[in-house]
Amino acid sequence: MLESLYEEAINKKGTIQEQIVEYQHKDLDLSKNWIEKTIPLPLKDKVIAAGDGSLNKKRFISFYLYAVAAESLIYNPNKDQKLKKYELTNIDTLSHQKFLDERLSNFMNIFELKNAIKTIEDNKDLDYYLLDGSIYGNIIPLFPSPHDIPKKTRIDIIKQVNSQFKESIKNKEENIKSNDLINTLDLDNKFKDYEISIFLENIEKSLLYIELLKHKEKIVAISKTSSSKDFFNSNVPDIALLNYYSTNEGYSTLRYRNASEDIRTNFLIGDEFFKNIDFTIFYARLSPNTNVLKFELPYHASEEECLQVLSDLKKDSVGGYPYLLYKAHHDVVIQNNDMNSISSIVNIIERQGREML
Repeated sequence: MLESLYEEAINKKGTIQEQIVEYQHKDLDLSKNWIEKTIPLPLKDKVIAAGDGSLNKKRFISFYLYAVAAESLIYNPNKDQKLKKYELTNIDTLSHQKFLDERLSNFMNIFELKNAIKTIEDNKDLDYYLLDGSIYGNIIPLFPSPHDIPKKTRIDIIKQVNSQFKESIKNKEENIKSNDLINTLDLDNKFKDYEISIFLENIEKSLLYIELLKHKEKIVAISKTSSSKDFFNSNVPDIALLNYYSTNEGYSTLRYRNASEDIRTNFLIGDEFFKNIDFTIFYARLSPNTNVLKFELPYHASEEECLQVLSDLKKDSVGGYPYLLYKAHHDVVIQNNDMNSISSIVNIIERQGREML
């Protein structure tokens, strides 16, 4: 690091501390939005599943090697094999291109959704499927892609691939169908491959979300972080304020959101479906002196229903966080040393372009 940066840090120490004080709301009254209450344990164990995904990439001079994976775990106390696992993985290459990270994120999301749907549909007695992160925040970007594809062309593409995507979902195909369809389209050559690919991937994600949300009463989305500021009208995120100024178990008041409030145009596909879903959003702490979590239920839930969800999840939580979700995350994560091992296994010997540094 440049020495001048250290000098700048010394010079600005007082100024930065003054700015931090401005983010503190010492007179904040949580009582209107936070209910301090011990969450009761459930009367019986529930069948719970959780899923997460991971991605990583390694840059070479001519291409990127990437790996994506998703894992779902289901705990069923009523079966001899109480813990069961579902996995999806893929390793491949992509050229150097714009929006590479967006495409890899799409691949991971597609695998996560396919895994979730299979887990739910294979286990009819499942009570909850836990997702890491926000559903509402993920479906909002599914309205028309900002990349340079005219509306007429978008409609034409959807007509060409819609039935094939639906058939793939019906048959529970485990591959990323978008990659198979890119070369089957009858289009002008003026579009770049990555533009069409991203559009196809968003169609696939849209249809998978529709399929997943057919089971919306089983879905619980949980976020460890959030930038939302809907509860306290502050310049500091709600979850940060709750973590700063509360320590005991409890939960927030409920907020209801609908995509029609935030999107004035139409979704790529399934516009009426997505805009008819109400989301119940709230925060909770499952154990004293642990982090507050953000919860999303993709249906209009009452306070009693939300408290029941918290009760059912509390029993199998460690450190205030659902253990299955914790385990799925740590099982699936793809580290840089994993990418080094994978590139060695597939015998990639091309230079990476960093050897002179």
